[in-house]
Amino acid sequence: MNVDKKLAMFRKVVMQEVEKKRAKAASEMGEAFTAAVDEAERAAQRNAQERIQTERFKIDRMKNRESVTASAEAKRSIIELRERLTDALFTDVLSDVAAFIGSEEYGEYLLNAISNANAQVSVIRRSFVYAQVRRADMALAGRIKEMTGLIAETADDIELGGFRLISGNRKVIDDRTLASRVKEARRYFVVSNAAEAAGD
Repeated sequence: MNVDKKLAMFRKVVMQEVEKKRAKAASEMGEAFTAAVDEAERAAQRNAQERIQTERFKIDRMKNRESVTASAEAKRSIIELRERLTDALFTDVLSDVAAFIGSEEYGEYLLNAISNANAQVSVIRRSFVYAQVRRADMALAGRIKEMTGLIAETADDIELGGFRLISGNRKVIDDRTLASRVKEARRYFVVSNAAEAAGD
């Protein structure tokens, strides 16, 4: 075999090897490229999911904050409205009490109330008792003494009416001033309304 034929054959074998290696490299590169693209897609999906989760968490947290704020504002508004209505109601109550004190029935009410309270505390008291009344009610001092045996005295802090029973050692035995009764009624009204609202 001459040299030209040998060279041609050698070239053919080498080219076949080169073609095989090129095809193998191309295949490997194609697989690597596909794998890289797949991994890039998976990474992008993971990043997208993480961003979605982060944004969802931020939105949920913001909605929760807004919900808590709105709930607190609604409760505050309800409390303020309840206080305004309670103030209006008890302004009317005080007006009615003041009208009652100015009526003819008030004097008899006061005498009967002092007499009844004195009878109740007489069972347990051991010391002499005074009846404290407002200055305007001192006109009834004689009748108080006559009906109950109590000495009436002025208490300048009693402005709305009613009375207090005071022991000989100057302790309050029974406070039935109308101001304290209105205050107690208001406290009961507020507590019962709050309990009722909590039940809703």
